[in-house]
Amino acid sequence: MEHAWQEHAPSSGSRSHRVKKREEWTLRVGRWLLAGAVLFPALALGAIHTSMLLITSAMVGLAGVLVWMHAPVARPRLAASVLVATCVGLTLFTAFQLLPLPAGLLHLVAPRNADVWSRAFWPLHLPGPRFASITLDPVASGVEVLRGLTYLVAFLSVVRISASRHGALFCSAILVLSATVVGAAALAHPALGAERVFGIYRPTTLIGARHVATILNANALAAYINIGFFVALGEGLSSRPAVPRPVSLAFAAVLMAFEFWLASRGGVLACVAGAALLVWMTRVSSRSHRHSVKRVTYAVLVAVIVACVGMWVFASSDDAWNEVSDRDLSKLRVFEYAARMVWHHFFWGAGRGSFESTFPAFRDGTNYVTYTHPENVLLQWASEWGVPVTLAALGAIAWALRPSVLFSRSRPAVGAWVAIVTSFLHNLVDFNSEFPAVVLALSVCAGLIVGGTGVGTFRRVDIWAKRPRLLGYAVAGAIVVAGIPVLVHVNDDLYSDRTKLHDASLKPAPPDEFRVLAEGAISRHPSEPYLPFSGGMRAWVAGDESVLPWVSRALEVSPVYGPAHLILARTFFRAYPSQARLEYRYAIQQAAEWQRELATEAGHLVTGPEEALELVPDGALGLSVLQTLASRLGDRLPATQAVLDEEILRRKSDAADAIGRRAHALLADLANADVSPWCAESNRTDCIERAIEGARRLQQLKPTLCEGYEVEARARAESGDVDNALRQLEARSELVDNKSQCLDATLRLAKQFDRSADMTGVIDKLAKSGCANDDRCADLLLYVGRIEEGRGNLRRALMFFRRARERYSSRDDVVSARAHVAARLGLHAEALDEFNELAKRHPDNPDWAQKVTHERQAMLEPARGSHP
Repeated sequence: MEHAWQEHAPSSGSRSHRVKKREEWTLRVGRWLLAGAVLFPALALGAIHTSMLLITSAMVGLAGVLVWMHAPVARPRLAASVLVATCVGLTLFTAFQLLPLPAGLLHLVAPRNADVWSRAFWPLHLPGPRFASITLDPVASGVEVLRGLTYLVAFLSVVRISASRHGALFCSAILVLSATVVGAAALAHPALGAERVFGIYRPTTLIGARHVATILNANALAAYINIGFFVALGEGLSSRPAVPRPVSLAFAAVLMAFEFWLASRGGVLACVAGAALLVWMTRVSSRSHRHSVKRVTYAVLVAVIVACVGMWVFASSDDAWNEVSDRDLSKLRVFEYAARMVWHHFFWGAGRGSFESTFPAFRDGTNYVTYTHPENVLLQWASEWGVPVTLAALGAIAWALRPSVLFSRSRPAVGAWVAIVTSFLHNLVDFNSEFPAVVLALSVCAGLIVGGTGVGTFRRVDIWAKRPRLLGYAVAGAIVVAGIPVLVHVNDDLYSDRTKLHDASLKPAPPDEFRVLAEGAISRHPSEPYLPFSGGMRAWVAGDESVLPWVSRALEVSPVYGPAHLILARTFFRAYPSQARLEYRYAIQQAAEWQRELATEAGHLVTGPEEALELVPDGALGLSVLQTLASRLGDRLPATQAVLDEEILRRKSDAADAIGRRAHALLADLANADVSPWCAESNRTDCIERAIEGARRLQQLKPTLCEGYEVEARARAESGDVDNALRQLEARSELVDNKSQCLDATLRLAKQFDRSADMTGVIDKLAKSGCANDDRCADLLLYVGRIEEGRGNLRRALMFFRRARERYSSRDDVVSARAHVAARLGLHAEALDEFNELAKRHPDNPDWAQKVTHERQAMLEPARGSHP
């Protein structure tokens, strides 16, 4: 049964009017300050940046002081005390992870963490620290302590405010209105074509213009809007709504529209599933169903488990909406790697907030990717806090927020409860629980569920509520104490330290200056591989020290690190080419997205097929590398290219590029039999048959492209059947997509075998074959015109040049071509006009002026010849 806070306070008649006014004033100001603290981070990129978190924490701390300063003493509900104890316990445990421990003790408690610290400064030739913390990212853990205190104070403030029905309505309105404002801003930014958030902040990562919003991560934004949606829908479906039902439902409809516009898979699934759950829970919450609370609890538990499985399956696929069977397992692989991290940091965790810098030690794969979070809240907590603490925290939260606690209030906050449940489900497959804006809103939801007062005497766990004024000052003071080190290290987070060392490595900075920067950064993030890698990059650029200690440490903390192998490959390039090729292979294997560039660069170390094959990894990636090498090495090492093509066809028998290269090589050998004896007279027929066989395979693999038909025509021409080859190739040009390429091939073949006299019809077809744009059309007309000019058909050439001049008069090469052919035909007036045009366009070029003068003289010569 719910009681008002005032029921356990002294009677109003015994309190002075001034005290009552002061209490009302501080509570009112505190409420509005809390409202601002909930809205501000949602408008400030989710408060994911530490500077925004500091402002948010200050607002929440001040709101907590004002709300509790003059609060009457009242006994809280047990669920509220359990949540307070859980939050305090998690925050204290995070602070404990920050505590410097003797190296020997740390080795006994957390040997994996101790090993990282003991070897962290090896590239600097320094011993490990004598005292080290459990956390492997002290700066990030300090930020997490501040976050935890901020969430705790927000929760306590809502517990106090929501004691009354009016206060609970106010807190609900905060969530609904904040979500509406954020959703409207998300819609307005792309509608206005904004590239900056509020015209101020430009995103540092590539995101679509559609996702420029106050929270840049679409999943986090969807989660925030969902919270407001569930609260609005819950109020609209309530049997005793505090606001007109149409108003609440209208807000819910608008927020759902925002949600579907964002198109976050997990967000939309959570929205739909949560709406169904909310409708059912609202019905159950009526008085006639209070007797079925236990059955409701079990039903909800089963529903949550089923929803977990469903969310996991659907959200792990990039095309889940269209084709359930086409699953992208990348997230599941990340879950697998994160599970390894959990196993190695089972009891004490790697430190809250340290996932990004510690995770590289446990991942595999063939891409150079940075994972900031595992996108699964259970794996996030277990890897950073350890399994025992995670299980204890989850159990306490689940117990405190069980349905029976929800239904024990006279007006159950069903919408807020559904928001927490669906947010948890959403966080099993997406990333939003690490955004302070989202967790602050969920803290408000939790306060709405467990707010109010209990009955009976105080329990030990309720000690926090015995002295309200002291509580307000204590939590605000804790925020200040936690905020000071965060403020001091506001520019020392992982991203900032990476940037500092990156810039210092490319300048490059002097060795002593870089060592100071590196030592500080490594002391803050000892397991981050990019920091020692930056040292290796600086050593390679400067050439004043060995890269090996730095790169070895980077590979020690991240065995999969392609850029580190690339630095080694470039270091060994001249002195140890064999070792360099091995490092290039590792670099290609571990940074697959760069394989074309790396294979091309490594190709300079290849002088034969064996050396080329040293660069090729196994699997599909190896096939791609083989294709890159074969296409790059052909001009310099044709024999090596042939061997690589054989290997490609061994791995993939229908590799069209390799088949095409082999067929073209045979044609080249046929055309140059004097230097290619393997296709001399005795073997000529065999080479022709093999070329035709390759052409037929190309035609099967690429039936709409000309290449296969061109190869067959050239092979038949080499056999002596030139006329049939030309006719067949010309006929095939009508059936392929690249018609102009086929006609051009026909002309080149006719010229090669002295059949160009019969190609007038082909030239006309080529001129009419179409083109993609004006420049291509001009190029085509110039091309056919020059063919005719080369054949001696100057008038036909002039016809094509005139057509080009009529359509593309701005191009100098078109004007020049027409002028020169007109002059050769004796059409000096036409030539003079064109040369005059070129002289006007380029007055600084004397050649055109000379042409003008020459054409004028040519026009006068017949007139001069008519007089004695």
